[in-house]
Amino acid sequence: MKRAGACVALVLMAGTVLTGCARVPRLATHEELRVRHARGVAERVARAQAMRADGRVQLDGRATGRLPALIAQATLAGERGFRLRARWLLGAAADVVLRGDSLVVWVPAERLAFALAGAGETLGVGAPGEWVVRVIGATWSPPASAWQDAQREGGELRLAWRESGDSLALTLDAAGEPRLLTAWRDGRGVEVRYDEWRASEGVRWPHRVRLADHEGWLSCVLTFESASFPARAHADWLELRLPQDARRIGWDELREWLDLLGVGG
Repeated sequence: MKRAGACVALVLMAGTVLTGCARVPRLATHEELRVRHARGVAERVARAQAMRADGRVQLDGRATGRLPALIAQATLAGERGFRLRARWLLGAAADVVLRGDSLVVWVPAERLAFALAGAGETLGVGAPGEWVVRVIGATWSPPASAWQDAQREGGELRLAWRESGDSLALTLDAAGEPRLLTAWRDGRGVEVRYDEWRASEGVRWPHRVRLADHEGWLSCVLTFESASFPARAHADWLELRLPQDARRIGWDELREWLDLLGVGG
């Protein structure tokens, strides 16, 4: 009898363990995800005021063709803008600065300088400097109405809203971290994918970001191997002084130059 009782107890115990193992984790509520997301955004907004990161950048699409990955250093200075310095193993490849609504690109090997005021209209996004900072820091902040109308898609949550002429859609994972952001303006769309996240100096930060337009003109993959957050941004972080002998070109000339290289539209 004792053996029989022990066997029954063992079976019941095994059943309890298996049932516990098979238990489906509870999905976070909309409010729980909102709190997690807001906490993460607040941390990243604070750190994006002064951020420097080393990593890699790779371009693809009709504008450039598929290029080899470049060594890169990215700099964020909050709403003031963004800078990306890319280089080959043998030297500098390009220096790109976005400040507010202006874009400046310097290509040392070609002694070529490209400057574009009103870049937002040309690129299809409002205030592109600030927008790129939001892309890299994943600091998207949906309004209350977007949370009220949020839709479940498996274990993820999808929010949609309008902002400054843009239609935005954001997908969050179970931790409340962005996985996909899609933006549309005047029929043109841009997609941002956050493939991987890592902790940097105690803050969860995007490790790999994929940015691409819906027409296949250009895609960019940024991978950050390390990120640091100084106490403040230095005044010269976004200063790009072009040499006097730089050959300055406009948007139309840039397209012609890309065509000559065989990588244009």
